[in-house]
Amino acid sequence: MSFSSALPVLIWAASFGSLVLVVWALSEWALGVWKDDIETRRRAAPFSLPRALRLLKSRLKALAFVFQGPAIIQAAYQQSNGAPFSVETPNNTIVLISDWHRIKEINAAPEGTLSLLAAAKDILQPKHTMSGFDWNDTRGSDGAPLQMTLRSRLAGYLPILLPEIRRDLAAFIDKRTGSLPRNKLGEMQGPIFPIILEAVARANARAFFGPELSQNQEFLIASIKTIEQTLIMAEVLRMVPGFLLPYLGQFLSNHLNANKIMNATLTELVAQRFLDRDLRKRGQNIPEYNDCIQWIMDHCPKHKPWGVTRIVHELIAVWFGSVHIASTTACAAVFDLCDHPDLVDILRQEIEHTGWLEFDKSGGQILPLMDSFMKESARLNPIESVSTRRKVLKPFHFSDGTTVQPGDCICSAPGGMNRDPAVWCEPDEFYPFRFVSPQAYKHANTYMKDAPRASAMPLSGDRYKIPEAGKATLYTDISDWQQWGTGKGSCTGRWYASAALKVIIGLLVMKYDIALVDPAAERYFSWRTFKYPYASTHVTIRPNDKFSQKGPSDSDSS
Repeated sequence: MSFSSALPVLIWAASFGSLVLVVWALSEWALGVWKDDIETRRRAAPFSLPRALRLLKSRLKALAFVFQGPAIIQAAYQQSNGAPFSVETPNNTIVLISDWHRIKEINAAPEGTLSLLAAAKDILQPKHTMSGFDWNDTRGSDGAPLQMTLRSRLAGYLPILLPEIRRDLAAFIDKRTGSLPRNKLGEMQGPIFPIILEAVARANARAFFGPELSQNQEFLIASIKTIEQTLIMAEVLRMVPGFLLPYLGQFLSNHLNANKIMNATLTELVAQRFLDRDLRKRGQNIPEYNDCIQWIMDHCPKHKPWGVTRIVHELIAVWFGSVHIASTTACAAVFDLCDHPDLVDILRQEIEHTGWLEFDKSGGQILPLMDSFMKESARLNPIESVSTRRKVLKPFHFSDGTTVQPGDCICSAPGGMNRDPAVWCEPDEFYPFRFVSPQAYKHANTYMKDAPRASAMPLSGDRYKIPEAGKATLYTDISDWQQWGTGKGSCTGRWYASAALKVIIGLLVMKYDIALVDPAAERYFSWRTFKYPYASTHVTIRPNDKFSQKGPSDSDSS
């Protein structure tokens, strides 16, 4: 099952849950069942059909957000003229802001007032979907081991990790594409998203859990299913009254149990790591490990150490977000390459000129043309139409007097901001090198002039121009970019994620020519604030003859 193949189940969950909520709300209001005082019940307003219909209409309108969230947010954004605006969901009200001044106010708010963790808990229902992981709404320094692991240790290890990941993914992609059916011309043909999803999973499994689990196919299948089943279970649980959560949560976790397999496998591995650490302290020759499990253990405070369960739960939570977002982002980028096949040749030349060895030495932070292309692709195809998501725990007041009440959610609206003509020149146009610095652009033009497949001015023409000055920023930069979150809530693993995405896209670019079987077919569906690629979107894959003849090596284009 994939995200899009789970769509019928999600639709059923939303419809059933909304019906339950409507019936429950009507019964509460009409019968007064939430009251303990008999006199209060007697004074309750009598049942009124018009009021009941208005309530039903409001619930159905909120239900529409489940299926059309990004479009509803975009329409409201265009009418807001820069002011805060709100949209209703089946669960709460989302208040959205679209200027950096207010975004900074959100970042400056204490976590006891606006909580990122509480917002994530509402979405994922981890107590029921992640083997009982029920994190606090506020964290403070308690989360430091994970943040230090992702920002410092993982990023610092990338020069060693990237070639290992690339070699593994090169062999994996060859095997997966080679198993696809052939069309009448002998070309490989099939869905691309499942291949990208598993590639991201393999890379992340190596970085997070070590080489053994990254080669364990049974574990990889369960870990991918964990993401899909978490989405399904969380959606069902978000749409039913609170009193049903313990019973329904238990029922769902018993029947959608991929998380239990992943949890049990990681628990055994992490427990062994603790044993190995103790044996190492006693002088036994136990090898050191280089993965996130080990680095989290290294950074845990001695006065408040994390145990096996805590480490496993934290890693599963990171796994969900990293695989989920990275795979959908990479798929959107591949779709854009299919729409602009001439861009593939330019990216190949950049990789050939730079070389993977230099890429590895930089920790994956070079290839400026690809970096800009990925950022422009994400700008026009944001997987999430909101960012800076916070749940309001205490009344929050913006400096202009706008107030948001507890229980609501407050977010920024990057989906709208990314296409705002007040922010971007020609915002609806795809300029793959919009974010390239003039120096990098000039350098690319210089080394491409004599490239075999290049024209006299390979980056000339409207499509490859830099449409406006002052936008040259890296994909990982969050000063004007919200894909990674903002401020103190931003993703500390973004340097790894960016590098891994470049490896996956780079391998596909170097090894294959890819085209959509039906360029006019729908590629995405909406679910709440997200856009997901259809897993059924088929592509035609032809080996890149030049690469096949040259052969892979770390010194050139493997």
